Amino acid sequence: MPTSTLKNNDSTTMSDLSEKFDKIQRSLFAPSDKPVVLSEKEQQIKQRWERAFTLWHGNPHYSDRQIVRFLINECGISRSLAYKDLRYIKMLLGCVKTASKEWYRHMVIEMARAAFVMAKSKQDPKGMALAADKIGKYAKLDKEEPEQLPWDQLIPPEFEPSPDVTILGLDSTPNMEQKRKRLRSKYMSKYDPSQFEEAQTIDHE
Repeated sequence: MPTSTLKNNDSTTMSDLSEKFDKIQRSLFAPSDKPVVLSEKEQQIKQRWERAFTLWHGNPHYSDRQIVRFLINECGISRSLAYKDLRYIKMLLGCVKTASKEWYRHMVIEMARAAFVMAKSKQDPKGMALAADKIGKYAKLDKEEPEQLPWDQLIPPEFEPSPDVTILGLDSTPNMEQKRKRLRSKYMSKYDPSQFEEAQTIDHE
């Protein structure tokens, strides 16, 4: 995208980006049959974020400052707006510095695969063996697949209610039943039992 087009967005404020964030996020993950329609300005912001993330994903050692410099030089925006973009790129697409272990494993395997192809083209059996060994190690091909738990056969524990508080490690209160009767008499004496009404059963059907 031409730099001059992106410079028109340099007046974008943090509140503007915040308002557009949810919509752009939905557009990234929306199914192809239900696309989210973005305005021209929203589309430009989305493209900036995608370009920066693609660069960062391919170069996970890049610092925040290098990504900001890319946004300034390649997308033609100001430093302040670039830092605003950086914040939302991390929120939306995930911080590359905290990429999962699985992603790094994938990256190592891909490098080992490239080394294998290179060694094969040079007819270097030792290099091929070393690269294959790395692939096997990081793909965990030497380990057996964990046996799946028989979820359909697992029986959940049954809990029985109990008035015994010692089960919880608490001391039992002596003469508890007598104290209950005394409290019932104390508080029920304030009410006239003749005013009580029988509970009615409600048939929801």
